[in-house]
Amino acid sequence: MNIDELKEAAMATKKRFDVEKEQITAFKWYPYGTLSSLWHLDAMFPDEELMDLLKGKSLVDLGAQDGDNAFFYESLGINCTAIDNPPTNHNGMQGIRAMKDALQSKVPIHEIDLNGSFELPEDYDVGLLLGVLYHLENPVYALKQIGKRVNTLLLSTKVASHAGPEADAVCIADLPLAYFLDSREANNDPTNFWVFSETALHRLFKRSGWDVVKYRTVGKERSDPYSPDGNQRAFALLQRSA
Repeated sequence: MNIDELKEAAMATKKRFDVEKEQITAFKWYPYGTLSSLWHLDAMFPDEELMDLLKGKSLVDLGAQDGDNAFFYESLGINCTAIDNPPTNHNGMQGIRAMKDALQSKVPIHEIDLNGSFELPEDYDVGLLLGVLYHLENPVYALKQIGKRVNTLLLSTKVASHAGPEADAVCIADLPLAYFLDSREANNDPTNFWVFSETALHRLFKRSGWDVVKYRTVGKERSDPYSPDGNQRAFALLQRSA
C-alpha cells in the first residue's frame, strides 16, 4: 500500500469514525483531524515506504487523543497501542474508550502522563509522537524516556523562525532557541509550553539520543510560536542512537 492508497484508506476510515462519533454525544470529541498527518508525509515516504516501516511491527501512539491513528493502523493489520493522560486529554479519554468499544478494537489503552516520571509499559518498534512535543514540560526527559523502549519515532511539532512583536520580530531560525509560551498565548491552550527553532529542534533530538533519518517542514516559512497564521510544522523520522 503506497502513500496515496494510505490516504484514501484514511479518508474512508475517518468517515466511518465520524459516523460512530455522531452516535455518542455524552462528551466533546477531539476537534482536530489526527489522521491529517498522512497528507504531509508523502514527500518523506514515497511509494510504500511508510507501510514498509510499520508492517509487522509494534506501534505505540503517544498522545493518542480519541485514538484515530491507533484504530486506523490497527485496521491495516498493525499491532497498535494507545497512550494518553486523562487530565490533558480533550475528553478525559472517554472518547478513545468509547471508540474502542464501538469498533470492537483490541488496541490496549494506557493512562500515562508524559509530563511526569514515566515508563512505557513495553518495548515498541515504532512510536508516533504527533503534535505532542510542544505540550511537554520537559521534552528532553520525555524523549529520553521514550527512547528507552521505542526504536523508531515519527514526530511532528510546531517550529518557529521568528519571535516577538510582529514589527520587531527577531529571527531565531539559525539559533538553538526555544520560545516559552505563556499559559494561553497559543490557541488559548494552557498545555502548550515550548516551540523550538529548527536549529534547537535538531539539537534537542541529538542531545536526547535520537538520530534524524528523514525531516521536512510544512506551513509558513516565516513562522512564529503563537499565531494561527504563522504556523509551521516539522515532521521527523528519528532512530534511536546506537
